[in-house]
Amino acid sequence: MTKHTGHLPFICGECGHRSALKSNLVVHMRTHTGLKPFRCPHCNYSGGSNQSLHRHVAYVHLTVAPVVCLGCSYQPNSKGALRKHYGEGEDHRSYQCTVCEKEPITYKNVLNHLAQHVDIKTATVVT
Repeated sequence: MTKHTGHLPFICGECGHRSALKSNLVVHMRTHTGLKPFRCPHCNYSGGSNQSLHRHVAYVHLTVAPVVCLGCSYQPNSKGALRKHYGEGEDHRSYQCTVCEKEPITYKNVLNHLAQHVDIKTATVVT
C-alpha cells in the first residue's frame, strides 16, 4: 500500500530518486548503468523496461490504430489517418479503444494506451 500513502522506501544511491516499489527502482537504476535488456525483434532498438519496449512497438511498428472517434464515430484504418482526423478540430480529439472499450482517450495518449494491447513479436494488436 505504499503507492497510495506516499511512502517511498526505495532510494537510488546515485541520484536520490525515490520509489514505492523495488521493481521500479530496478528499472530506474538502468538509467545509470545504461543496461537495456529489452530488445525489439523488428529493429535494433533496446529499452530499459518491458513498458518502454511495448511503447516503442506501438509508436514505430504498429500500423493500425484500433480506436473510434467519440465526436463522430470515425474509425481510422492507420496511424496516419488518425493523425489527419485529429487535425479536423476540437470535436475529433477524444477516442475510445475498440479493444478494451476504455474512453475517453486523448489523441496524445492513444499510442501509450495501445502499447498495452501490442504483441511484441508480430507488432499487432491483441484482444
